[in-house]
Amino acid sequence: MEKLRIGCVVMAAGNGSRFGRNKLAAEVDGKTLLRRALEAVPAHRLCRVAVVTQYPEAAEAARLLSFTPVENHHPDWGISHTISLGLDALEDCDAALFLVSDQPLLERASVEGLLDLYCRHPACIAALGHNGVRGNPCLFPARFFPELRALQGDCGGSAVIRRHEDALLLFEVPAGQLTDVDTRDALTALTDQALTGWHINAALHSLIIDGIFTGVGSVLSFLPVIVTLFFFLSLMEDSGYIARVAFVMDKLLRKIGLSGKSIVPMLIGFG
Repeated sequence: MEKLRIGCVVMAAGNGSRFGRNKLAAEVDGKTLLRRALEAVPAHRLCRVAVVTQYPEAAEAARLLSFTPVENHHPDWGISHTISLGLDALEDCDAALFLVSDQPLLERASVEGLLDLYCRHPACIAALGHNGVRGNPCLFPARFFPELRALQGDCGGSAVIRRHEDALLLFEVPAGQLTDVDTRDALTALTDQALTGWHINAALHSLIIDGIFTGVGSVLSFLPVIVTLFFFLSLMEDSGYIARVAFVMDKLLRKIGLSGKSIVPMLIGFG
């Protein structure tokens, strides 16, 4: 039998709106989600790997591994557009493996097992799963490419699978490998689980989860507001408006033992 030409689409174009920032840069055990996703790709088993992304750093990471970066100029068009761009890069392939970038515990060996399953049943859709529940990545034969290209908006490959569940095969893996990180809380929970499994000292465990993830994360969530506040305060100060406000407020604030200049720290405090 002629060797199957299987390509891979690494989907790394999301805005991370639920995460609050580019989640691909978030780290688990010292490695970013993007790095972990790329390392899970068994490139030696694939004829081509396309990394669809809107981020220059992701495109550069792809080039360093000799993968093909595909720029997504319209991530707001949804996951269907990412799928379409990926298929454009793999149009001469017999099958396409779609791998998401937010499963930090996914192992390359599991992806290779999925490829082995598909090669034994090349007419079927193959996906990783646990106890009969499907997860990602998923591998589609070329006969499903037209249906994948016809997807719209944020409708992904699951819609195609639901229409062809009789053609779906699952490769069993531990549940943790299928866990995705869509929110900061999910990342915190995943790290908490990992630290518990590694029997980390309780004090260090608390420092990482309650101090770094919860504490620092909460502060960082206010950073855009703080930066915006100081930006407009600097504009007001340069224009002389703050000095005028301080002069006007001086008489009023003197009644409570403050000077007009106190209006600035008061604004910052209330902000």
